[in-house]
Amino acid sequence: MARSKYPALNRVIREVQEVTGVSPVDGLIGRDTEGAVARALAGYDGNDVLGYLSDLPHKVVEQSEERPVVKEHHQPEYLRVAKRYLGLAEIKGSRHNAKIVQFWKRCGLPFRDDETAWCAGFVGGVLEECGIRSTRSGMARSYLNWGEECECRPGAIVVFWRVGINTTFGHVGFVVSPIDDRFVSTLGGNQGDRVCVKGYPASRVLGFRKPKGIEL
Repeated sequence: MARSKYPALNRVIREVQEVTGVSPVDGLIGRDTEGAVARALAGYDGNDVLGYLSDLPHKVVEQSEERPVVKEHHQPEYLRVAKRYLGLAEIKGSRHNAKIVQFWKRCGLPFRDDETAWCAGFVGGVLEECGIRSTRSGMARSYLNWGEECECRPGAIVVFWRVGINTTFGHVGFVVSPIDDRFVSTLGGNQGDRVCVKGYPASRVLGFRKPKGIEL
């Protein structure tokens, strides 16, 4: 096993280990951690994971949009289910990922592809899988009027504005860790064409919602 020369990167590795259940949680890259780290970072080519990570400039690691999943002792079941889809990705070309298409079906929406922007499809599909009625809409901003308003906590559904605050465009996902001074760590679909965790600017948050009657 080896430790990176970048402390920030070792922190990322530790947090990836936590959420994926890798033991021990030590911030070191071994065989059990390689797959988890590879799935957490875009651009992995299947070869030298440690070399790939170590070659990243410290500044890039610190400022990357990719944010690690933070394991919480208490989290709603739908967030646990959402985490099971980490790494799920679109299929390039004419084929479509059947699991993404299934999200649309669960929401009662007519889309049968993985190219249509599917962040709301992912959130809705996960909620419906857990027996919670979603907005059944493909619009991210539809969640602004759904459920109950809540604070930024793991499991909250966060809605961001996109393109402009007064447009209809948005993005929606599940909060996995609270706001820091710049980012909300968000587990969502259609983030770089896949399900992953990314940090989105706190300045773009439109609201936080949760299912009625569920404590976060």
